[in-house]
Amino acid sequence: PDVIPMLNGFASLPQSTLDENDQKAIAINNGATPAERTAAEGFYQYPFSMTSLATLSYAGGVGNAYAAANSAGEVSLVNTLLAQGNYNSSNSSYLEPEWASSDNAKGVYQYPRPYCRLPQINPMDGSGCPTTYGYPSGHSKIAWNEGIGLAVMLPEVAPQILARTAEIANGRVVVGAHYPLDVMAGRAVATRMIAYRMHDDVWKAKFDAARTQLRAALETHCGMTIAACIAANPPTKSTADSFTYERDHLTYGFTQIGAGGQAFQAPDYSYELLEYAYPTKTQAERETILTTTAIDSGYPLDTTGTGIGTASIGWTRLDLGKALTWTDPVIPMCTVPGKETLPASDPGCVADPANPTTLNFELPGVASGTGTIGFVLSGACTSAVSNQAVAATPSAIADKSVLLGAKFDVACSAPGQSAQVEVRLDKVYAQSKLTVYKQTGSEATDITSSTTISTQTVNGAQVSVVTYTLQDGGFGDEDATANSTIADPVFVTFSGTSADVSGGTPATPNTGYFIDGKNYVVVIVVGIAAALNVALLLRGKKVVTNKVR
Repeated sequence: PDVIPMLNGFASLPQSTLDENDQKAIAINNGATPAERTAAEGFYQYPFSMTSLATLSYAGGVGNAYAAANSAGEVSLVNTLLAQGNYNSSNSSYLEPEWASSDNAKGVYQYPRPYCRLPQINPMDGSGCPTTYGYPSGHSKIAWNEGIGLAVMLPEVAPQILARTAEIANGRVVVGAHYPLDVMAGRAVATRMIAYRMHDDVWKAKFDAARTQLRAALETHCGMTIAACIAANPPTKSTADSFTYERDHLTYGFTQIGAGGQAFQAPDYSYELLEYAYPTKTQAERETILTTTAIDSGYPLDTTGTGIGTASIGWTRLDLGKALTWTDPVIPMCTVPGKETLPASDPGCVADPANPTTLNFELPGVASGTGTIGFVLSGACTSAVSNQAVAATPSAIADKSVLLGAKFDVACSAPGQSAQVEVRLDKVYAQSKLTVYKQTGSEATDITSSTTISTQTVNGAQVSVVTYTLQDGGFGDEDATANSTIADPVFVTFSGTSADVSGGTPATPNTGYFIDGKNYVVVIVVGIAAALNVALLLRGKKVVTNKVR
């Protein structure tokens, strides 16, 4: 293999992107706290002085169990494989093969390090410019070797592992040794390297043995299964915050320079990264997960559409935090009163206004949120045609923290009728930090100004509620055609911090589709003539909940 083709997007970057790269390097370096600099400087000797893993800091009980197992000498295989096996590319016994050496690529691009050409940078030391260059970052690649290798072994805490790895890798920008693009390239090379090693039978056997030993030791020191250990002593960084931090550092917020919305093609052997998480899935099914969770095209270093081959495309677009925690949809079912449970597509699943059909279906987790989609099947629009949780793919929202994403089609009895939508979030979010998007095709439109955002008490919990009205053929209808079907893909995003979040703890047990610590979409499907009866419908009609895990 040759990594130069996958890295060669750097050679054709416009000056505006290189300037942005400089500005981001200066901002991160100058804005770092003393504690962040100290931590980043400590990474300088990694992995030469490392004898244990560094990427479990946010894993809660799992991290504590690893520390105990490491002290007892019970996790030597994973330590040797991931923590000590990265730095000698000329020795075939080490994890990193010769073709993945960053030194080779540095010699090709010869791009000076930040502190050698930007006087605004505060360097780690004043020893002058080294003879080695910046692109790609070798230290960050080493960190990602460990982080990705460990995340595939422990998918239950993959978001926390990858967020911590992104933090360690970002330390190279903090100390002025690298630019963000260097770090992004290091991650891409490491991702490819782990995938290729897992495709190799000899190295796959080493991963299998290390994973088996690691997971057994963790369960021994937890005194329970890994899942129970996580529940009893949760990670110290939430999954939502981990998703956000990791995704932010996939692109570093660079301006897109290529076309967004291009189809993603899974790189060669990338499906191997999901083997432990989804052992019963086929290669095609794993590649579908990678495609579904990938970030948008067009960011610097993205090779989509360049025609260089599947070995070298797509590595910068993989979002492994999302991919390793993906949950499959369950086939929609309905239960007709007095009848058996049927697939939702069955002709027997027809809503009776006097005795509404109850639809039951579970949907996959969406972005950083979870939730429920509920339908009140009454009035003029009585049939939920299709419903699914959807990930945020439009470029406008791909890098925001998505609280909820859902797509639903509702059939009405006549063209031009309407439906009211309520999005009930799990907590109170600062209104100024919430944005509501409507998706049409691959584009996202901000419709926040056409919604009402309020704070309400639902089932004893203070939560944010977003309300808007859809019109068949009008506002919010994706096909913009009055054809008795309203199609509405909707996303709610959050751009604040933990200081902008409050409330959300239910005071009473969960009731129906109300609050249980999740986000919800409630579609109150009514005809125009019945719009005044919304409150009565909520109280008097059966409500259907579709859980999103």
